[in-house]
Amino acid sequence: MKSFARVTKLSNIGGRADYITNEKKQEAILAKSEVVDWKPYQNFERANQRTATANNEGREMIIALPNEWSQLPPAELHARANTIAQTAVGKATDLQWAVHWNHARSNLHIHVIFSERQREKDAGRWDRDIYLTEDGKVARRRADRAKNPDGTDKPPVHRKGEEKGGFTAKDKTYTTKSWLADTKERLKQTFTERWGVNIEKPDYLHQYHEGKGREAPAIRHKNEVIKSVNGRLKDLASVGFSVEKNALPPIRAIMKNRYLLVPFLKDGQPQLRRCRTAEEAVDFLHQTKADWSARFDTFRQQPSFSFTAVLEAQRGYYEALFAMKDKRKPLDQSVVTAPERFQTAVDEFLTAKARERALKSVSEGYKGLKGILHGAEKKEAVADYEIARRTADRLGEKVADQLFFNTPYQRSQFISFPLDCDGKPSSETVEKCREKKSELEAKARTAIENARPDTALKPSPERLEARRSDFVAQMAKCPLEQREALRELLRGNLDGLKNGNSITDKLTKAEVEQFVRRNLPTPAEVQRQQEKEQSRNSRKKERGRGYGE
Repeated sequence: MKSFARVTKLSNIGGRADYITNEKKQEAILAKSEVVDWKPYQNFERANQRTATANNEGREMIIALPNEWSQLPPAELHARANTIAQTAVGKATDLQWAVHWNHARSNLHIHVIFSERQREKDAGRWDRDIYLTEDGKVARRRADRAKNPDGTDKPPVHRKGEEKGGFTAKDKTYTTKSWLADTKERLKQTFTERWGVNIEKPDYLHQYHEGKGREAPAIRHKNEVIKSVNGRLKDLASVGFSVEKNALPPIRAIMKNRYLLVPFLKDGQPQLRRCRTAEEAVDFLHQTKADWSARFDTFRQQPSFSFTAVLEAQRGYYEALFAMKDKRKPLDQSVVTAPERFQTAVDEFLTAKARERALKSVSEGYKGLKGILHGAEKKEAVADYEIARRTADRLGEKVADQLFFNTPYQRSQFISFPLDCDGKPSSETVEKCREKKSELEAKARTAIENARPDTALKPSPERLEARRSDFVAQMAKCPLEQREALRELLRGNLDGLKNGNSITDKLTKAEVEQFVRRNLPTPAEVQRQQEKEQSRNSRKKERGRGYGE
């Protein structure tokens, strides 16, 4: 399967969600998640718009899936798609997905729509009026407030006592440059380690999204040319031509100007022809097909040596060596479940505190004459309140043990007064618990990314020695004139080998690369070594002659 993941911003998240899940608008929906009501998200973004430009309401990620997954039982496909969606987004809420075929039913893929925010159960209320500056920022002073044309203050965007909206701030992770690259790596690791999906090395040139608009036929025609050009570039790489250095830079530069460059042979040497249109490129491909096939079909049919066997041997050696170097430990489930357990502890504490407050009110109702007349009921009410208080304090201690406080007084205040006068969690309590949960969720994600998968190879010196010997044997079969081509293929193959631990991957790759250089010298390296040997022997003879005299 070829790896593909693309992210776009959504200005109308509700409309897009309806589009990807609507059976009338999509030809083949194989699986989809539960419907999310995106209306509150849209209303929140519009209510909090600070400039003339509408807020980004969410994002959409399109991820390629193995076509073979279309044959899976519906429940299994649903479970895998849900795992892919959550792995891509990094959370299990505020997202919606659907699995589709493309129009030609040649590429299975999943659409994942998600918000950069999360819902908050108890967002609290504003404790003051909130005004903005002319730049759309929160005004800290009266003089900073945005003004109307008549010089009066513009009205506040939030009034004291209003609910805060029920959403967190946008997660800035999704706007970092590294997020998409990191996400692609996580997806690749999930595909390979969890389901054994073989991720192919990407083509030299990417194809364009065809879509369903009037430009689709022209884009499809252009993609056919790019597909043929990629095939010719692979042929050149197979005979040792440095595609990455000599062919790709000019091709990509020309394509930015909407031209196409087509490789061809002139006097047996590779050249590049610039074509203004896809039609011109197709005609030129047909004109040069015979010469190209005569050169490369013969090379591909040579039975004397198999590049594929060497590449497989390198992969086997890499995996065995990685297993010996991999110091990762199995996944600690307690770290993964920590956010959920913390949230449960917080919910239990706040529920117990609300019960304590209610029973305190009941017990205080027996003061004075009523308590004298109903002594037994008063005693029972006081006892119930004391039990509730001790229970709430115990649960509060359990939560407070996981939080940081500057002073013991702050800790005691958190345990004793987590609720506002209206019985809802105070804004300080909500914020402190939210920060802790976010911290635990980040640790859980890191633990998942850095854990040693259950399917990972166990270290075995015997396996390592066997695969090292096989790798050496396969490289020894390579003719001297094809070694440069093989070295480039091995280098490209090595770049695509990743087992999920960046440090161990780097160390393993460096050792494998050194191993290849030692055991697969190119003709130029062999010649240099021979010249060194001859020079060394000559110096020995000169010294021997001097002793003899």
